[in-house]
Amino acid sequence: MPFNEIEISISSARPYRLYLFERGGERWAYTNADRDVTYQNIAYKALPISDDGIRATGEVSADQMTVTAPADLDVAMMFRAAAPSDDIWLTLRDSSYGLPDAADSAAVVWVGSVRAVRWSEPGKSELCCNSISASMGQTGLRLSFERSCPHCLYDGQCRVSAALYKVTRNIIDMNGQSIVVSGIDSTPIYAGGIVQWQSGIATERRAIEAQGGNTLAILGGTYGMKTGMSVALYPGCDQTRETCDSRFNNIENFGGFAHMPGKSPFDGDAIYSGS
Repeated sequence: MPFNEIEISISSARPYRLYLFERGGERWAYTNADRDVTYQNIAYKALPISDDGIRATGEVSADQMTVTAPADLDVAMMFRAAAPSDDIWLTLRDSSYGLPDAADSAAVVWVGSVRAVRWSEPGKSELCCNSISASMGQTGLRLSFERSCPHCLYDGQCRVSAALYKVTRNIIDMNGQSIVVSGIDSTPIYAGGIVQWQSGIATERRAIEAQGGNTLAILGGTYGMKTGMSVALYPGCDQTRETCDSRFNNIENFGGFAHMPGKSPFDGDAIYSGS
């Protein structure tokens, strides 16, 4: 019996769902079936996993899907301290027992990404997921008119090459909130910068909130790091003309307006003093 006929039948269907999470070259595959399932050479592990259904209302908040799974699910644990640096994509497929060629009969029914995870009760995690159409409907950022530079450091507008300023150091101590690294002086150039390291085949990045000597406070904590590991450090920027020029020699790409007037021409006052 073909897949479509089983799907619309009254009593022939014995459905199950496949959950495939992907991050770069990493995969985590699960199914709500009562046994492990192999599809396209991917082994889906049978787990008590479910979701609250697929919706297509056109509203981002209403179309959010919640996947419920064990608390120690590998994907959920990556959100324990801070969200992963890269998106984790989720593809849902539906299939049914009894198909003559079940390995090629799992229809894609939903594609999206995991945005957050909450542990609402012991033993259970809830993965909040947005559909791919919801991400396309989000409002984009607009370039603002301000004194400080609006560009993100090392992006295509800033144009500073991150590779030129990368240094590799070892973690010699850590306390959950900050790391102590070897081989950097007390000049606070890393505040607002980035720390990067390898986690398996994935690359993790976190912002550096503050620097005190060779101690770096990490936004989101040090979960995933360990003493002795090698990390890459990238200097930060406070978005001022002085730092852009002296630290990065990049004043030609500075995006701020240092001489912007202090009085708005749109405040309703017809007389503009220029001060």
